[in-house]
Amino acid sequence: MFRRIFPYMVATGTGIVSGVYIFKPLILDNISRGSNIQSYGTSIHQPACRAFELNTK
Repeated sequence: MFRRIFPYMVATGTGIVSGVYIFKPLILDNISRGSNIQSYGTSIHQPACRAFELNTK
């Protein structure tokens, strides 16, 4: 029984470790940029809203 399950356990562990190794830097980079993007988020949407306001007057 252990001989059947062991390769799947190794593959699962390898997948988890490699996923963390690959995606952790990307996630941390996005989190660190998130605070900067939130401050720009309002300025990105303001021109579109401003243009809508100017067209409705």
